[in-house]
Amino acid sequence: MKTGIFGGTFDPVHIGHVRATEAFVYELALDRLFVLPNCLPPLKDKESASAEDRLAMLKIAFSDMEGVQVDDFELKNGGTSYTYKTIEHYRALFPQDRLFLLIGDDNLLIFRKWVNFDYIIKNCTICVAARSGADITRDTAVLKQKYNADIRVLSYTPTVISSTELRERLTVDLLPVGVYDFIREKGLYR
Repeated sequence: MKTGIFGGTFDPVHIGHVRATEAFVYELALDRLFVLPNCLPPLKDKESASAEDRLAMLKIAFSDMEGVQVDDFELKNGGTSYTYKTIEHYRALFPQDRLFLLIGDDNLLIFRKWVNFDYIIKNCTICVAARSGADITRDTAVLKQKYNADIRVLSYTPTVISSTELRERLTVDLLPVGVYDFIREKGLYR
């Protein structure tokens, strides 16, 4: 089976995340996809939603998407979320599956700085959503040649949304159905 993994802060989840997920599932013909909010966002500030609220928003956003499951694995682990630990978790759960990890092109540019990035490369295919317009040609070539990485760039046209800007001016058309109402009801991002 083909199992996809898509982690992030999702603060908040927006239509750019949903469209990337749809492309990921479709283009890779995934059998299942796990979407995971990380425990500690790297740049947490007073406007950030709690882990529980981010998890709830993900469940709302992906409730109707077949084959997509929101997983609280990284939240239950606590502390800083490291992708290699998440890959280890799914490798143990599904030892026969092919694993696919979705990352943004901005993350590919710093991928070699990730903790145990070589483990990630050996245990899954890296799938890149070209959302920032960064030139990833050189980094892709280095990872393929030097580390034998299997890297696929999704061919869809991304919806580029800054979560920071979205938090400053919440707009219903940039949020999945139900997420806007949840944010308003909970009084998030004020």
